[in-house]
Amino acid sequence: MPLFDDALTIWEIGFRWARKNPDRPWAWIPMEVKDNFRMVLRAIVDGDLYCETLTTKVDPNWPQTSIRHNARGIDACIDGERYDRRFLKAHSILRWEFAQWCDKGVIPFPQFWFARGWLAEEPGHRTSLRKSSDSIILASLAKEVRPATGEAKKKSRNNEAIWDEARAAAKAIWAESRSVPSMEVARRIHANKQLSVSRFTAAAIRKHIADLAPPEFRAIAGRPKMKKPS
Repeated sequence: MPLFDDALTIWEIGFRWARKNPDRPWAWIPMEVKDNFRMVLRAIVDGDLYCETLTTKVDPNWPQTSIRHNARGIDACIDGERYDRRFLKAHSILRWEFAQWCDKGVIPFPQFWFARGWLAEEPGHRTSLRKSSDSIILASLAKEVRPATGEAKKKSRNNEAIWDEARAAAKAIWAESRSVPSMEVARRIHANKQLSVSRFTAAAIRKHIADLAPPEFRAIAGRPKMKKPS
């Protein structure tokens, strides 16, 4: 059942979006969760997602709330060098702000926080945000890349053809917006049950579309590079 919390920490969002338990004592953080952390923090830094405790403004009375003050921790996370649990648990995103970001980026509302058919109910704001079911872009995308019935049967027996379908879907999404991270593109393809490739995991789909991603996302894809001992 979806949560009804008005706000969640970046730590909770990263794990729950990947269908993982944020309260579990994790010895290591799964790659998909790391990607979620990076995506959310990058959106905050770029000004696309509002976070009250991580802003571009510097308040003399509360310097710890500025992005500049937290630059080291933010950069380390985005670059995949370090994921500070205390830092990620200290900053929260309001449900309404998160919904606006998803709506602006045509990102399906995550089911852990938004019930199916959810519409915004924030006083003083528009209530025309998309429903949490399939988005318009995914519906039109399926029509563009879905093969004919006979061809679909062949593709179900041919993995290479299925990955061609995934690559065609990824190209269509990036043609609409080059600012969508690779993992989010893979998640959208996986969520679209009209595509044959949706039966594979988002991580598997991502591997086959990674080389198509805009340069800025190729740089942060994959696991962080291990530093050689001095």
